[in-house]
Amino acid sequence: MLSRLCRANSLFQHLAVLENAGLVQIEKRYAGRRGRTWVRPTDVGDTALAEEIAPPALLIARVETTHTLQDW
Repeated sequence: MLSRLCRANSLFQHLAVLENAGLVQIEKRYAGRRGRTWVRPTDVGDTALAEEIAPPALLIARVETTHTLQDW
């Protein structure tokens, strides 16, 4: 149980950093007696994610178009 709480605490620390940077929006609600946390990317967060994913995606596309499985 303690290790699960530590992981959750670490996750919320990372989410707080992303929220402070304006990359995500965090909303806390209750479902019955249980607390729920909803995380959504902001428009800035969507743009930042797209920029982060673009270079590896281009690299993968380049490898897929220039190499076949027989080349490996």
